[in-house]
Amino acid sequence: MTLISIIIPIYNLENYLTECLESVINQTYKDIEIICVNDSSTDNSLNILNEYAKKDNRIKIINQEHSGPGAARNTGIKNSKGEYILFVDGDDWIENNLAELAYNKISKCNADIVIYAHNNIEKNKSTPHQFALEFLKYYENKEIILEDLVTINHCIWDRMFRKNFLTDNNILFPAEITQNEDGIFNLVCLYHNPTYCCLPFALYNYRTDRKNSIMSKSLHIVNNNILACQYLMSTDIFINGEENFKIIVLNKFLQNILYHIEQKKYESYKLLYILQLNKFIKYLSKHLDIEFLKKTDYLMIKKKYATAKYLTEHLFSVKNVIREEYIKRKCITICGLKFEFTVITDQKEFKKFNQNQINEKSVLVIEANLCHGETMPGYIKMFTELGYDTDVIVTPKAYKENPFCRLDKKYYHNIFQFTPNSIGKILNSPKIKNYKYVFFNSYHLYYDDTPRFSPSPVFKCFSKVISPQNGFIALEHHLDKINTDMMKEKRILQLGNILPDVPFCNSHYYGEVKQHKKNDITQFVVVGEMTPFRKNGNLLIESAEQLINNNIKNFHIDIIGNGTIYIPQNLQNYISVYGRQPFEEMFNFVEKSDFILTLLDPNNETHLRYITEGTSGTFQLCYGFTKPVLLHSKFARTHFFNDKNAILYDEDFTQAMEKCINMSKTEYDKYVEALNRTVKEIENTSIKNLQEVLETNNS
Repeated sequence: MTLISIIIPIYNLENYLTECLESVINQTYKDIEIICVNDSSTDNSLNILNEYAKKDNRIKIINQEHSGPGAARNTGIKNSKGEYILFVDGDDWIENNLAELAYNKISKCNADIVIYAHNNIEKNKSTPHQFALEFLKYYENKEIILEDLVTINHCIWDRMFRKNFLTDNNILFPAEITQNEDGIFNLVCLYHNPTYCCLPFALYNYRTDRKNSIMSKSLHIVNNNILACQYLMSTDIFINGEENFKIIVLNKFLQNILYHIEQKKYESYKLLYILQLNKFIKYLSKHLDIEFLKKTDYLMIKKKYATAKYLTEHLFSVKNVIREEYIKRKCITICGLKFEFTVITDQKEFKKFNQNQINEKSVLVIEANLCHGETMPGYIKMFTELGYDTDVIVTPKAYKENPFCRLDKKYYHNIFQFTPNSIGKILNSPKIKNYKYVFFNSYHLYYDDTPRFSPSPVFKCFSKVISPQNGFIALEHHLDKINTDMMKEKRILQLGNILPDVPFCNSHYYGEVKQHKKNDITQFVVVGEMTPFRKNGNLLIESAEQLINNNIKNFHIDIIGNGTIYIPQNLQNYISVYGRQPFEEMFNFVEKSDFILTLLDPNNETHLRYITEGTSGTFQLCYGFTKPVLLHSKFARTHFFNDKNAILYDEDFTQAMEKCINMSKTEYDKYVEALNRTVKEIENTSIKNLQEVLETNNS
């Protein structure tokens, strides 16, 4: 077998080293040497190494004076005998098949470097790095575009190197740099034009919350990027490099700095980071030609951050903020120091609620989740049309996102914002007796660390409740966890027409909607969380690329929602990612679109719940805005779609997108008309079923 060298730099890692070594010695690929470079540890690390070396003769221990991780890795490279090299940090660990899979891939492709993905480990929780996985899957069988390559990690533990590539080009870690040395190493590799291949599996486990390192790292993280960039700029590799390489180098460091400035977890360091960035911008303008800088991200970042106005706003400002505990505060910044004062708490909302006049025929609608806000306006409207006065309770975060932005105020009496704990107090208030019904917009609630598909029933979260006059009614989004007692009492509604014994009542009204003719540039929209258990992002990317390759370019895709999706360089003019947006912005995107994409995949088990257990907010938007949906046929019947009111496909998603793009305005209008008829039928059935439920429980 081919020998693989695994190099581990170690400095005071006694609390983590055992887990690391166990993962390495138990590799399924056995022909390895494990080079442990002890960088003068002062704790028990060396004793742990010696114990493992006694048990496994593949472990080689090298002791050196304390010189930093880069120098330790250089020692490992110089003493390695393997044909391939892996780097593992001593406070991380690897999957037991990493070496085997990486070797099989790099040897099959005859590449210099193979890149794989990783899991972030924080508080003993493992989260796959989804962006890296999507990138690697996209490029698994393609040649990587260099501008795209530098968008992924700036580290060396997520790849295997052919040793000859490193030694032939004399590539080592910079001895002068102790932070970001791995980023410099990767960029130097890039300079020598290696061949890359991709392995779309999370094989490395990266510990993000190692004790005693976070504070120091946060304080210096931007300045370390600046020092690393300045170091690389001073080398012959940068000075003699081609312009495209220089642009990639500078953009990589600028984007790293920008990333850290904009991270919420570094908010308290933001002013320091801005000052450091300003100093670096002046350095760049002094040492690099302005015409070259115009080709990089330099001007964009300078315009955004290197201004007196921006600095002034962050030196002296007054603004309202809402913290995680949902309490509104006044934040006053003086000379960069922030002072917060509570200005509005739930107490004011309690006072407002207690002073609220409840009429004889009133309903209280409650949504204690941040999600599911898209169904609330429609139910509020239905209750009003049935003759009820409606009060509403949502969390402050949901209130801020404002799902009621298009809803006429004639449909509701009051909207209150309470924290989940305060909602529990409201439900234990005698005032609840004055309402005819309390309607829970979600029967299951997502709290704290509750698993995504194992939410808690509302009456478990709110155990002490006072019943309204005619009791509680609830909307169930998880039919597999339905409360059978409430179901028998006709107190549960379902959004989709899935269970025969549960009244179907679909809410999809948002307010006034402007209809338009099909756009000349076909507009697609994707709404919702861009994660594999919700949507197949790869399906979208592959189809968009195939359309471009077929010279079909008159389309654009907007993506609205949490999560991440990798957008290749050649598609960035056709796909825009906006992240989670307030409802008004999201509604605007949907309204101007021509088609809605669900990206549901029947081969993904987590997507099958949309056939057997529930529906999706995407379908609600489709009904409410009368936008034809592009959907796999297996999901159609459950949600009232057919080949007249939706664009259905069985296998070829790309072909379905092409059909949408080439569709005439007249044909498009026919789909909209058919969908509008379906929506009217849904509306009539829904309000009839809601009325029957209310009458059944009218005591």
